[in-house]
Amino acid sequence: MMKNYFTILLIAILPIISCSTDKADIVVLKQETTIVENSKIADLDPAPNVCHYVELIAGQHYNAGIVSIRVETGFLIVTYETQGDWEIDETHLYVGELEGIPMTNSGNPKVGRFPYQGDHPDGTTNVEYRIRLNTIPVCVAIAAHASLTIDVPGEPFQQETAWGEGTSFPGRNWGMYFEHCLNGCPGFPSY
Repeated sequence: MMKNYFTILLIAILPIISCSTDKADIVVLKQETTIVENSKIADLDPAPNVCHYVELIAGQHYNAGIVSIRVETGFLIVTYETQGDWEIDETHLYVGELEGIPMTNSGNPKVGRFPYQGDHPDGTTNVEYRIRLNTIPVCVAIAAHASLTIDVPGEPFQQETAWGEGTSFPGRNWGMYFEHCLNGCPGFPSY
């Protein structure tokens, strides 16, 4: 009897526990993928309140979309958005002081140690991370990593690592990060 009560209680509170997080909320949007003929960043139209965006570079050679940032109601929102037939399988995100990015001794990023990460279902083309402004500095370094796939009928399946375009890490890895001061963003609170 006690075992059944515990199981029912666990089932009742598990959704509440799993949906709450102090660090970040992840919003995954599964949507239809639209094919974009020209692979320039201008083909993606970031939200009007975006204060900074960079290309999402896949496999060092493909523009697969954008990574954008905006400030809204006390949160920094970092969005990965793909274009064409690219889909997002997983994401790893670091937001904070440059010196805090997890790296090996040789200067390569340790994406598995980035504080914000997720695995995403097939068909995902848009992922948002919502990070409380009071948990990060005003000027931040952002390392936005993703694993992307593209599977077009009649063409070879392709899986690539992707990074938000910016400054290269000092190691041999081609990973990148970018920096931005949030106090210039629309919606940033004035204290």
